Amino acid sequence: MSSSRARPLTGSQLAVVIVAVLAVVAAVFAAVVVLPPAVREASPERPVRAYLQAVTAGDVARALRLGRITPADGDKLLTDAAYRAAAQRPSAFTVLDASSAGDSGIVRARITQGTGSYVASFEVERADDNPFAPWRLAKQQLPEITVSLEASVDLRVTVAGVALTASHGTVTQHVLPGAYRAALAGGGQVTGTPATALATFAAARPAPAVIRLTLADSGESAAREQVAEWIAQCAASSELRPDGCPFRAVPEESVTYTDGHWTIDGQPSVRVGEWSAQLAGWPVTTSSPGYITFTAHASKGGLSGTATTGSNPFSVAGTIVPDASGTVHFVPSANYSDTDTSGSLT
Repeated sequence: MSSSRARPLTGSQLAVVIVAVLAVVAAVFAAVVVLPPAVREASPERPVRAYLQAVTAGDVARALRLGRITPADGDKLLTDAAYRAAAQRPSAFTVLDASSAGDSGIVRARITQGTGSYVASFEVERADDNPFAPWRLAKQQLPEITVSLEASVDLRVTVAGVALTASHGTVTQHVLPGAYRAALAGGGQVTGTPATALATFAAARPAPAVIRLTLADSGESAAREQVAEWIAQCAASSELRPDGCPFRAVPEESVTYTDGHWTIDGQPSVRVGEWSAQLAGWPVTTSSPGYITFTAHASKGGLSGTATTGSNPFSVAGTIVPDASGTVHFVPSANYSDTDTSGSLT
């Protein structure tokens, strides 16, 4: 009877078997790596990488498309040209981690912007119910910068080179991250100190950029001319107490005055101060008084003659305020009343 026991493998045969087994293992490993490209396509960090790559490249149209952002009619800074004018834009990023639960997830990335960096989170979602469906960004909310003027007037400003009009002294715009320089458009009697609004992915509404207002030389000259015109208008009155003016004549009892007129003996020297938020303008004060005389025909009990106050000092107070065109206007103080210099008629 013959034996059915298998003969032991030789060394060369054993090597062939081992190579074959290794080949099978390698084939299985390759299947694991090659089989799930769809899984890799569905990684939640992929849409965030694509979005941030578009932002760092300055490709605004692609960034908006990937972020599923539809600009509003008033969003004037979401263009390649405006973004090129912005400084301190994101220059690099690193995806830190990603987490998901069901059809939604969060991806965190460290973003290098300007001379620093910060961590921002981005929401992602499945495109459909397929567990292997690719991820996409949830609709992104862009940062919103605010440029504020010291005055609540609708002056023209430029932000990143784009001309805009303030509404009640404020300009608000959605932007991609960056530093946006804001300044008055110029050409008027008012100038301003430029300010910069810095937007990042980490803050939806950064601190406003405030443009400090100053008078141009032409504005200060216009203000002084308007003060002189206002004094002249007051002096053109025949009233003993011209309404809202810085001088008055005090009559004697039972005396009738006619044909009264004011004479300016000397103009006051006025000083225009720094911007006042409380006044919403530049205060006007008097550094040295002006002088004025009131003269009239006086009659009492059948007697008549000329009455005069003599030359009396007066001062000027008020505010220089700008309008939407950048033109300034002098507004006299409402607080003259009893404190104003007056002269008694004799």
